Amino acid sequence: MGRSCPQPQNRNGLVLITTLLLLLPLTLLLLVAHERVTHRVRVSRDLERQLYSLTLAANGVELVRALLPAMDLGEMLSAVGSSAQNRNPVPRSVALSTRLSELDSLVTSPELSGPNNCCGMWTAVSSGRVLYRLTNNPEEAADDDRDGIVIQRSMGVTQAQPWHILPTVLNCVTLVEARFRQERTFDLPAAILLFGASGRFNWSGDRFRVLGGEAPAIAVVSTTASTLTDQVVDSLRGREEVLVTSQSGVEDVTETYQSSAALARTLSATFWAHFLESLPGFVFESGRRGLRYLPQGGTVNRRVDGILIARGPLILAGQAELTGLLIHLGNGALELRDQARIVGGVWVSDPDHLTEPDPTPIELHLGDEVEVIYDREQIERALWLFPPTQLGWRIISPEME
Repeated sequence: MGRSCPQPQNRNGLVLITTLLLLLPLTLLLLVAHERVTHRVRVSRDLERQLYSLTLAANGVELVRALLPAMDLGEMLSAVGSSAQNRNPVPRSVALSTRLSELDSLVTSPELSGPNNCCGMWTAVSSGRVLYRLTNNPEEAADDDRDGIVIQRSMGVTQAQPWHILPTVLNCVTLVEARFRQERTFDLPAAILLFGASGRFNWSGDRFRVLGGEAPAIAVVSTTASTLTDQVVDSLRGREEVLVTSQSGVEDVTETYQSSAALARTLSATFWAHFLESLPGFVFESGRRGLRYLPQGGTVNRRVDGILIARGPLILAGQAELTGLLIHLGNGALELRDQARIVGGVWVSDPDHLTEPDPTPIELHLGDEVEVIYDREQIERALWLFPPTQLGWRIISPEME
């Protein structure tokens, strides 16, 4: 009687099915592991790009801060709005969905950039963009900047990974807002401000003019119980016609400076020590315009725009013309002669008198056909040449816009 044996093909089929059943969970495990690793790589790279966009935005704040002295912010701020919808360099949705190569034309378009270069962009070395926009703070009208505060929004844009979960999102975007305050210590209330304990004045002839317009021609800040105002008035007795103003020719503003927190610091020796120590780092020149410092004084007989600061004997002579602000800090006389002309204002003081028991009087010599014309707009424009003070910055989320 013969025995029945399984067929070879049946055994092969059984082995194949068993092998497939064993390989299936292993394959699923490998697929899950691969997906998790891939997901972590994606998240890691997206996080890296997002952090890079934050770095670019923060660097944009520092870049603008360094460039602010070279910008004519008075004109720029008066031409742009201060409402929230005007603050971003470009709308966040546009930055998220626009290719980096197309952002250049968007930023420079009149619809988004605004007038007078209040918006700009830099290209980063490693596939990124830094966009910025400057506006006045919302507490003030755009064309009436009284507190010297400007808002900058800096946007860092980097290219997202092509496998991003949202196909319409092409970029990683971070928006940072910073506030800067303009230096207003030397915002003069008159054509000439005399600051000190006492002074010596030499007014040569009667052809020179100090034109205050609707402001006083000469303002005086007495740092001691001195007679500086009386000295100025007495020295001008008989030639008051040289002071052309609708206000008083000579006005004592000591109480105004003492009662103002921002101005009272000029009565402190600590302020002047810090100012003189930092002054060399403020120097900035771009053509004829800039902030110039003459630590030993000197002679100027050409045109200068911006701020001229001198410590030591200083002479403006010939056809010298200064548009902006002249600050003389003692250690000698300030002499204006010939056809020298100043449009803006003049600050005359000697910080050493705040620490010396027997201070040296400030000295001002003015004569010939000199003109000092008070121009508040030129003074404010010049003050932006001082490095601004950063009041802080924050990251702007979509919910905060």
